[in-house]
Amino acid sequence: MSVLSLIEFLLSRGVSYVLTASLNQDPLERFFGLVRSFGGDEDHPTVTNFGQLFRLLSLYTPVKLAVKGNCEGGDDRVLLSAFSSLAEKRREALTRKNMVKEEVWNRLTSIPFKDLCNIPSDHVYNVPAPETTALYYLAGYVAFKINKTARCMDCKKDAVGSQDALPPEALLVIERAHVAGCLVYPSKKLFACVNTVENTISKASKLAAFGDLFWKVLDRLTETGTNTVGCSQHCDEFT
Repeated sequence: MSVLSLIEFLLSRGVSYVLTASLNQDPLERFFGLVRSFGGDEDHPTVTNFGQLFRLLSLYTPVKLAVKGNCEGGDDRVLLSAFSSLAEKRREALTRKNMVKEEVWNRLTSIPFKDLCNIPSDHVYNVPAPETTALYYLAGYVAFKINKTARCMDCKKDAVGSQDALPPEALLVIERAHVAGCLVYPSKKLFACVNTVENTISKASKLAAFGDLFWKVLDRLTETGTNTVGCSQHCDEFT
């Protein structure tokens, strides 16, 4: 509904007059301009920076008036209450964050792990689907990060594959084999684990694209489970 149609609607309902100053965006633009100008060179702040600048201005303005003003104010406890409320909200946010992290960890540790079936692979001459090649490329990135961060050599060997026997899904990785520092080849176990997670996310997103998608994915993984990756000592934590 435009401003003109809104004014006509209000007048048709018996409103005597309409104050149009509240219907334009000038006050809102002045507010955003003031906050952006206070940020210095960062005239395009992010959502987090904008919230920090707004809170800083909320404290800076009354403090500046109290320090540099030419009159004495009364016993004002606005700043103290503002600090108390911010500290309380911070404690509540930390409590909620720790609760969510604990819940996520409990659900992750409750995912049932199973060994990958050792099925001999036949020669497949069909061209793999683009989704499968992209998924193998993603698994190669996971193997690359594991090779850099993991400390257990047995876990690294179990997650990183060999270049001698590559599946047909390794098409994208083979195309970039000439690039220095390219992705490494994931093992069969790691590719199966990433494939299970991807299929679970795909099925959950078809049923509910919005809302508690993250928790629904965890619930489905808890029901279906996935194969283990890593040595016998660290496989549960590593996976």
